[in-house]
Amino acid sequence: MRRALQRPSCAGFRRASTAVKPYEGFEQGPTRPPTERFSLKLRTSRNCPWNQCTFCPLYKGERFSLRPVDHLKQDIDCIAGYVKKITTEGPEAVNLSQLQGPEKLAAEAALDWVKQGMKDVFLQDANTLLMNPKDLLEVLKYLRQIFPTMRRVTSYARSHTLARLADQDLRELKEAGLDRIHVGFESGCDAVLRRVRKGATQAIHVKGGQKAKRAGMELSMYVMPGLGGQELTHEHAVDSAETLNQVDPDFIRVRSLFLTPDMRLHQEMVQGLFQPLSEDGKVAELRLFVEHLKGITSLLRSSDHFLNLLAEVDGQFPEGKAEILSAIATYEGLPAEEKMLFKVGKRAALFRRLNDLRSPGMRARAQEVIAALGVTPDSADTVCRHFLGYFENALYRGGVFRFSPEVLAAVRESLRKESEEAAAGGVAATAQRLHGVGRTTVTPAEAVA
Repeated sequence: MRRALQRPSCAGFRRASTAVKPYEGFEQGPTRPPTERFSLKLRTSRNCPWNQCTFCPLYKGERFSLRPVDHLKQDIDCIAGYVKKITTEGPEAVNLSQLQGPEKLAAEAALDWVKQGMKDVFLQDANTLLMNPKDLLEVLKYLRQIFPTMRRVTSYARSHTLARLADQDLRELKEAGLDRIHVGFESGCDAVLRRVRKGATQAIHVKGGQKAKRAGMELSMYVMPGLGGQELTHEHAVDSAETLNQVDPDFIRVRSLFLTPDMRLHQEMVQGLFQPLSEDGKVAELRLFVEHLKGITSLLRSSDHFLNLLAEVDGQFPEGKAEILSAIATYEGLPAEEKMLFKVGKRAALFRRLNDLRSPGMRARAQEVIAALGVTPDSADTVCRHFLGYFENALYRGGVFRFSPEVLAAVRESLRKESEEAAAGGVAATAQRLHGVGRTTVTPAEAVA
C-alpha cells in the first residue's frame, strides 16, 4: 500500500502526462499587473511570443513556449493540496524551511493566496490566449472546478491575438470564467507603433479590443505617455485617444515611459535617434490625450503605478474628465520652483499627490532633499530620473517604494558618478546612465504609488 504523504507535494498530485517533456513542478512567471498583486499567479505560457518591442526588456533572449494542459492541471492540484493543508491545519502546518525549488514556490503562492482571500487568479506570462481555445477552456473549467468560490480569472493578451480569435471562442472563454483581459496597446499612432516594433496597428488594437468587449470580458488597456518622444508626442496623444474612443474599454491605465539601459529604445536615445520627453512634456502630452477622449465610459487610472507623476489623473468618464483636466492644469500652472519641489518630492517617494504641497512637514522633507542634492529647476528632471532608476531597480529586487537616508545616499552617489563621467568626456557612458538603472517592467513586487 502506498504510504500517505506527510505534506502536500506537487509530485503527489501528478497524473499520467502525455507531454514531450516531463512535469518539473509548479511554475510562476516574472510579472503581472499591479491590480493582480493579490492573485494566484498560474503560468500557462513562458515568456512573450512577439518579444520585439523596443521599450520592453523583460523577455529578451528567452524563447516562448506554451505549457501543456496536463502540467497546468498539476500546478492547480499542487496549489489545492497546500490550500487544503493551510485551511484545515493552519499556516504553521507548512514549513517553508523544509521545502525548496518548485515545492517551496507553490507553498509560498498558496500561503499568500489564502492570506488574500483566494479571490482571483492571473494567468501568466505575456499572451495566454495563444493557447488552443479548447485547451484554455479545459484549464479554465478545471480551475473553476477545483476552486469554485474564486471571483475572477484574468490574463494578458496581445491585440493581434484577440483580433484573430473567433468571436465564439472568446465568448466560450468568457463563459468558462476568463473575466478580464489586460492589453498593453501603448499607442494608437501607427508611426509610433512601427518605430517601437509593437507588431500591431491602430486598426488591430481597435478590432481586438472590440472583440473582447463583445465577448463580455472586462478590458483593461494600457497607454504609455512619452513613447512617441518629442517628434511624435502630438500624434501619439491624439491617435491613442481616438483608438480608445472606438473601443471604450472598462479601464484605461497609464504607464509612463521610463528608459533603462537594457532597452533597445534606450540605445536609440544614446545614438540620438530618439529624443525623450521631459516630465513636463509627458504631462502636456497626457493633457492632450485626456482632452481627446470622447464618448467613452472608461475608468482612467494613473495612481496605480509609481512611474506616473500625477496620481490625480484618475476618474470615471465622462463625468470625471473635467476634474482630471483641472488637476493637470493645476500642476501646469505652478511656478517653476513649486514644480521642482513636487517632482522631486514625488520621485523621492515623499509625495503622493499635489495636495501634499500644502503640508509644511512634507514640504520641509522635500526641500531637505533638494538642498542635499543641489537641485535646481533645470536639473530637477535629471535628479528625478535617478530616483526613478533607484526605485525601479529596488522594486525588481523585491524592495519597497519608500524614502530613506540610504535612498538619498544612493542617488547622490549615482549623480556624482554621472557628473564625473561627463567631466571626463564620457558622453556615451553618461548617456547610458541618463535614465536610471535596472528594468522598466516591474515584477510581482511591483509597487502601487
